[in-house]
Amino acid sequence: MAHIFNALAILILVSCSSTTVISVKSDPVGADVYIKNMGSDAKEKIGVTPLVLEGEKFEALKLKDGPLVVVVEKDGHSKEQVLLSDTNSVDIELSLKLTASDKLENAKQMDDISGKLFEVQRFIRTKNYPEALKLTTQLKDLYPEISVANELEGSIYYLQKDYKKSLEAFNQAYSKNTENTFALKMKKVLEKKIKGN
Repeated sequence: MAHIFNALAILILVSCSSTTVISVKSDPVGADVYIKNMGSDAKEKIGVTPLVLEGEKFEALKLKDGPLVVVVEKDGHSKEQVLLSDTNSVDIELSLKLTASDKLENAKQMDDISGKLFEVQRFIRTKNYPEALKLTTQLKDLYPEISVANELEGSIYYLQKDYKKSLEAFNQAYSKNTENTFALKMKKVLEKKIKGN
C-alpha cells in the first residue's frame, strides 16, 4: 500500500534508552499530531506541536497492530507522515517542515465544486433527478469532506418522497458539518415524518 513520507522529515533513533521518549516538532508550530497503524485510516490524536511524550504516557498511546505512522496536520498546509519501524526502548525525535497548500489548486477545486453544484441545481429545477443524483455522487467521491453534496442529495430524495434515503443523506451532511442548520432542521422534519408513518 502506497504511503507518502516527507523527505524533509528528520528521524533520529537513539539506542540504549530504557524508556521511550517521542518528540515531534513542526514548522510552523501548532500542528495536530496523530498516530495510526500502517495501512489503517483510523488515527488517534496525541497532541499539538511542539509535543513531547515520555515513558508510560507514550506506551499507553501505542497501537498494537504493527508499525506506527505519525501524522502531522495543520489547516492550510500539506499533511506529513513518518513511519516508525522501531518504537521499543528508543528515543524518537521528529522535525517536520509543513508546506503551505497550493492556493491555485484550492481555487481550481472551488471552481469545480461550484460548477457541479450549479449543474445539480439546474437538474433539480428541471426535475431531472437521476442526473442530479449522478452529480451529487461525483461530488461526494471527489470531495468527501464537504456536506453540501449530501444536503443536495437529501433534498432530491425528499422531492421524490423517498424520506428514508433523504434522512440518511441529511444525517451524513450534518455529521460532516454540525453548523449546517438546514441539515439539522431537515433531519428533525424527516425523523418526525418517518415516525408518524
